[in-house]
Amino acid sequence: RELEKKFSGKHVVFIAQRRILPKPTRKANKLKQKRPRSRTLQAVHNSIL
Repeated sequence: RELEKKFSGKHVVFIAQRRILPKPTRKANKLKQKRPRSRTLQAVHNSIL
């Protein structure tokens, strides 16, 4: 929504190499590796803004 306000009426192309990892579930706990903050949905969206 924020981007729609900023760039209304303009063409916008995203070129980004950002990966969003899913929320860890109980099954994924066996991987024993925490999901870094930079891979969360909110962090990726904020970094694009």
